[in-house]
Amino acid sequence: MKHGLGLIVGLLIWLLPIGARGQGEYSNWFFGQRADLHFAAGVLPQASLSSAMPAPSGCATLSDAAGNLQLYTNGDQVWNRQHQLMAGSQGLGGRTQVAQGCAVLRVTGSSSPLAYIFTQLTAQPSLYYATGTPVATEVQLSGASGLGQVARTNQPVVADTVLQRLGESQFSPYQALIRHANGRDCWLLMRLHEQGVFLATLIDGAGQWPCARTVVSRVFPRRIASAATWGGALVAAPDGHSIIYNDVALTYLLQFDPATGRVSAPQLLAYPALTLPSSSGFNPYCLGVCFSPDGSRAYVNRLYEGATSNGYGYSGIQVVQFDLVAGNPAAVAASGIDIYSVVARSIDNRLPWYPQRGLDGIIYYAVPGAAALDAILQPNARGKACRYAPAYQTLSGRTSNQALPTQPNDVNLGSLLQTTAAFGCVGQAVLLQANAGGNGAATDSLRWDLGNGRAVVNTPLATTSLTVAYAAAGTFTLRIERIRVGQVVATATAAVRISPAPSVRLAQAADTAGCAPLSLRLSVGVQPAGSVFSWQDGSSGPTLLATKPGPYWVDVQNASGCTVRATVEVKERACGGLALEPGAVIPNIITPNGDGANDAFAPKGLPSPAAWALAVFDRWGRRVHTQAAYDNTWAAAGQSGGLYYFLLTNATTGQQLKGWLEVVR
Repeated sequence: MKHGLGLIVGLLIWLLPIGARGQGEYSNWFFGQRADLHFAAGVLPQASLSSAMPAPSGCATLSDAAGNLQLYTNGDQVWNRQHQLMAGSQGLGGRTQVAQGCAVLRVTGSSSPLAYIFTQLTAQPSLYYATGTPVATEVQLSGASGLGQVARTNQPVVADTVLQRLGESQFSPYQALIRHANGRDCWLLMRLHEQGVFLATLIDGAGQWPCARTVVSRVFPRRIASAATWGGALVAAPDGHSIIYNDVALTYLLQFDPATGRVSAPQLLAYPALTLPSSSGFNPYCLGVCFSPDGSRAYVNRLYEGATSNGYGYSGIQVVQFDLVAGNPAAVAASGIDIYSVVARSIDNRLPWYPQRGLDGIIYYAVPGAAALDAILQPNARGKACRYAPAYQTLSGRTSNQALPTQPNDVNLGSLLQTTAAFGCVGQAVLLQANAGGNGAATDSLRWDLGNGRAVVNTPLATTSLTVAYAAAGTFTLRIERIRVGQVVATATAAVRISPAPSVRLAQAADTAGCAPLSLRLSVGVQPAGSVFSWQDGSSGPTLLATKPGPYWVDVQNASGCTVRATVEVKERACGGLALEPGAVIPNIITPNGDGANDAFAPKGLPSPAAWALAVFDRWGRRVHTQAAYDNTWAAAGQSGGLYYFLLTNATTGQQLKGWLEVVR
């Protein structure tokens, strides 16, 4: 193991506080031929030699928040923390020969400890070239006296109706877990086989199969890729806003919206000139992808089969770094630098295959058949300053195969801030947490600069959390300094993304009234696409008809996961002694969109309808419409959406009806 200066670099990185979401959950790696590594603060990764799993390629591991092992899997079988096969876990049918053949995720919000294992069901799990259908295995982590047990298998992830609409049911074996913008849920991102269509399925812990929400992004206008499915990868950046997709010989950088699940803006990346011998430049395959902890660099390795007489002679690997902060898309696409190249006598002999970012900030590479992992020691650095180190991490006699465990994109964000603190809503409490590690003096303190122009906050070292509320939406730079005897001894920064909270008002005041008999339509107003509504009676529409006096409320959640509750007290009053017909309705909302429903302000049940005149005023009191004999046709022509006030007057009797009216466009 070639540690040397690399040992110092690794310790410097690892001794920095780590607080990204789920650090403990992915602090154990089980992979390869019964190989394992365990990450803990302050020490180098260690092998326990306890693994019972052979994993030809894809694998995944899950631990609890404290780093205690709970399960590991190769996509076909599951082992518990005692390294025994979990009950009901044999023969899951997952892909064992592809690097992203399985993934595991702990569920939040469930009544009992629960995890999902995502695989692809295929009739030929041991073949490189077989496609599959994404399925979920449900694991009760508290079952079997705390050892865990498989509760359900082969649960479809994507609804048949979605697949029928797309005309394809087979998927390429690439899958990525990407944290939702709310910091709680996760997207499972996949690609249809030989198509430029990506599907993002929201994993929200509801345990509903197929999942209730699948977002389809048709990124490429044509069918792409060959029948080859074993190569390639689909990996998201730590912040979830971009992904890299390897499709056989090509590499694309795409944008991803963690709030909506949309994939867009594909950019083909250009590889630098090959530095391997000419006999090794035949038949290129793009393999693994890994982002640096700060998201500024991306590493892609490309396999070249040998061009000798048998077609598989001297083969080689080229590891390329792309600079994601180089500037415009064209500059990023042309930023590739060859940081490491190596030739071997076969495609699986001591060549680095699939990488993964460790909790110590180092990127590790699986090397098939080798008893050590290659590593990139300073992945945030540009060019060869990133320091590629072959055979860096020993496996204590065990060997790796093609891949290391799949994990969500936000593991190790390279900051003091936990992922749950990186997302919040305007005006609502956000919990920021720092992990200052066990080193240093107990008298140290922390200085928090929230990045929002407010005064900094100082806390003792033992107080490692801070609850704040941001008054405006945006991305703020949180800066935390560790102070010792008045001097800054450590500094870390992280982005805090604050989303707008919904703006909802059911009435102009805390209460509102309607004419007897009561028939008052309450509305959430104009809300952005993707909003979800929940009224106190369980209904989920944008409006609710109030027919009884009393309190009413609605919860409005926007696409960013921010929720606001609006309440109003509805009262019933007699309208000037006016006797309305049974079933009379004075609407307080119109939607002039031409669909024939509620397009115009049309009161029903007025005595002598032709005797009523109408006047409409905007919120500033300006008259915008009058009609002597109102005929129920005012549709707010030429007016913008918003709140208006109406006055209906009976010229014969002198009776009046007045109230407010909302125009929703």
